[in-house]
Amino acid sequence: MACAIFALFYFVFVTPVAVYSGLNLNYMLSPPPNPGNVISGESFRLMSIGCCGALFFIMRFGALVGESLATAVLLKVRVSAGKGKKM
Repeated sequence: MACAIFALFYFVFVTPVAVYSGLNLNYMLSPPPNPGNVISGESFRLMSIGCCGALFFIMRFGALVGESLATAVLLKVRVSAGKGKKM
């Protein structure tokens, strides 16, 4: 609940005030200058959303592959363990 209130505060109050006043309050409009700027400039928010979205899908695909491999290995271990038992 606290995170929701914090996000609501920033998106309802801080961002409009920053856009209206032209001040970069809490780096909401653009990041501070630092070495190795990859994402900066006027379209900072749009590029950040694109990068985060791409990373989300890459990580999700990695989790899917990892889960599939783990399932295949576990099934193979169970099948090979079951062959050694005689009833």
